[in-house]
Amino acid sequence: MNLRIQLLFVISLVSFTSISSFAATSEIKYFGYWGDAMANTGTGNYINDTAAVSNVHYISAPLDQAGLDVWAQKIVQAKGKNNKVTLMLEGGLFD
Repeated sequence: MNLRIQLLFVISLVSFTSISSFAATSEIKYFGYWGDAMANTGTGNYINDTAAVSNVHYISAPLDQAGLDVWAQKIVQAKGKNNKVTLMLEGGLFD
């Protein structure tokens, strides 16, 4: 093996070891799929499909009177799976 390949191998190994040790000491507390319960994303509700492998859901619905029931239904559904929710309010804040 020539010197350049050996040097690249050592740098790659050191980088991989550094990343691996960082990952081993990190703890991922919440994991979810962006948009799994957001309006205008497919059916707008994939909580039942993603709940087995996630513990947080990103929820949105219309911000009008009719949308309140949709918000409530999605929140209750996610909480029924013992999961957290993130309410996506950008539609009402940035119109």
